[in-house]
Amino acid sequence: MDLIAGGILDRFPCMKVGFFESGLGWIPYWLDRLDEHFEIMGHHAP
Repeated sequence: MDLIAGGILDRFPCMKVGFFESGLGWIPYWLDRLDEHFEIMGHHAP
């Protein structure tokens, strides 16, 4: 979450990141968590 919300990918645009997982069942939970985090802390995002 820090890679996406923290601006790391914006500061280092050539950095390559891989996310490896055998199943995708965690994606809905993770996206919901990102939405909740943005609702609470969105004013800190650029």
